[in-house]
Amino acid sequence: MNAKRIALAVSGAVAAAMIGLPAMAQDPIKIGSSLPLTGGFAVTGTKHMEGFQMCVKMINDAGGLLGRPVELIVSDNRSDTETALAQYERLINVDGVDITFGTFSSKLSFPVSSVLNKYGMLHPIPSGGALRIWEQGFDNQFYFQQNAGEYAGRTVVNGLKALTGDDMPKTAALVHADDFFANAIRAGVTATPAAQKIPGYDRLSEAARTRNPGGRMTTTEDVARAIVVLSHPDTYWMTGNVIGVDGGEDIVG
Repeated sequence: MNAKRIALAVSGAVAAAMIGLPAMAQDPIKIGSSLPLTGGFAVTGTKHMEGFQMCVKMINDAGGLLGRPVELIVSDNRSDTETALAQYERLINVDGVDITFGTFSSKLSFPVSSVLNKYGMLHPIPSGGALRIWEQGFDNQFYFQQNAGEYAGRTVVNGLKALTGDDMPKTAALVHADDFFANAIRAGVTATPAAQKIPGYDRLSEAARTRNPGGRMTTTEDVARAIVVLSHPDTYWMTGNVIGVDGGEDIVG
């Protein structure tokens, strides 16, 4: 989510939360969040905090919200569920925040959602795609991702349909990782049967070929070689990365 969309989301959520509350000209509007700044989710949790901080700075640089400055309170839950629960309780009951921001990961967001629903707090969830979060029926939650995690497999099925049409195979092999956060490959423009069905593909492929330092498009063989390399046991400590396999196309593009 870009910074402008974050700022708009914050503004709308805080304004909704403040309806009916008495105006306090100089008192800050407090936003609280429990984020995994250490532990297993530290890298992504820190990125979330930086995004929240940018959002608050943009609002305050523009004069604040509802005539008041915005204050961000962030606690480190150490990627631990029980700690996250306790911190949201504290943010609401001790720090007296006006609105809460969600945390990172479905693992933490699922239990936290019950606490925030209990107190009637708006709950913007930046990263929590598990269906169990949304099957609870809470109407105070809002999601900032495209789809639930359980629907990710539909992409594979739709890709097979695009490749084979009505001649769908009865079986298919899927290469996947069994760790919590797998690496992802961001391939350059590749002449696959599915890509060739995209409107404007000829123009897209020519532009990719022109700007690529190698003077050509990415091939499926390029992607396959990258997968072979990443499958080596010595790369086990590389997790959660988006790896470009495009010959420099993205850098110069």
